[in-house]
Amino acid sequence: MRVFAAPVVAALALLLLVEGSSRATTPHSSRRFHGTSGKVEVRLNPTAREGALEIFRAAPPEPIKLGLKELSADLERRWGRRLTTAGTHWYRNAMGFISQDERYFFLRSDSGEIVVLDLGRGRVAVTPPKEPLAEATRWFRTRAVELLASKEPVERETGALAVGQMNIREAIPALRTLLQDDSYVSVYPSEGKPHREYYVRQAAKAALEAMGEQVTGVETQVEFEER
Repeated sequence: MRVFAAPVVAALALLLLVEGSSRATTPHSSRRFHGTSGKVEVRLNPTAREGALEIFRAAPPEPIKLGLKELSADLERRWGRRLTTAGTHWYRNAMGFISQDERYFFLRSDSGEIVVLDLGRGRVAVTPPKEPLAEATRWFRTRAVELLASKEPVERETGALAVGQMNIREAIPALRTLLQDDSYVSVYPSEGKPHREYYVRQAAKAALEAMGEQVTGVETQVEFEER
């Protein structure tokens, strides 16, 4: 498991995506995560000019808004690496956890990297704390399995990606059920034919294959004619 320290922000999508199926929904304009006391809230806001992670508290100090440029610079300075993102998956498939003491925010990206932010300082954590990190990791495992049964297709996709990355084999029956999921986006590429992309099926298939399971006869992309 790779652990980094800084949130990630989306680049512009190059394809036109249209949500399909009666159960498909579009992600909210911001993702919100709350501490146990309800006094701390962290928002992932892709609608900001450069994307941002925002920290809100019930009492002073004022809210902290961190943009991509400063976070990337902080991450590179402290850890010698950057997180590069594309499309919306970093945002729509992210999982977030605030530690019990509300000192740290853990962002689990769609690729399984865990980013650690010091909420008090509003910056990258110098050293990822061991106990809160272990607490966050346990929570991510539990939450990933729960998401497989969510009513929201994007959450089912998130859960499938995560259980595959964490090799949670007890989730295999639920993943096989998701191979029949009917949620999709209609993709209209600049070249080639339009097609429906069954993203939940795709995530479930990838998760099963990552755990060494054989998957056959599953359609994850289906071409269609424009009317």
